[in-house]
Amino acid sequence: MIPYIRLHLHVEFIDRISPYFLEALIRGAVGYKLRELICINKKQKNCHDCLIKKTCAFAIVYASEPDSADRVIDTSSLPPPLNFFIYKKGIGSHEFIEMTLFKPMFPYIQHILFALIELGKEGIGRERVQYQILKITDPSTDKVIFNGTSLDNPQVCS
Repeated sequence: MIPYIRLHLHVEFIDRISPYFLEALIRGAVGYKLRELICINKKQKNCHDCLIKKTCAFAIVYASEPDSADRVIDTSSLPPPLNFFIYKKGIGSHEFIEMTLFKPMFPYIQHILFALIELGKEGIGRERVQYQILKITDPSTDKVIFNGTSLDNPQVCS
């Protein structure tokens, strides 16, 4: 079994947001914000020649596959290291976002959450719909791991 962390983000959108392809919109926006926040070489178009690509949160999730010579295991059957699933699409301004991180992303959970928080201030989509993360819970323990000010460690599942 592959180790993972599952988190529930309780989000309030300032305006109504289109429910179509919301998971892809959020995943892409997180990638854009993550690169903006942590990339040390923003002028490069891709991460292939970056010195820290093997330890960079953005490169691990969003950059292209490493050369086959660099590959330790066959990754074609593994899930992406970061997934989003939206509940209650299009119902009011409150959404429930389930985020799943797999083992390669464990050291970068704070980076991902910081990108999500900052992204909410700027807004997502063409309309730049802003949102606020009200809280983040760990469904395996029902523990609140983020209450708007502090972040606790979630439970790793397998």
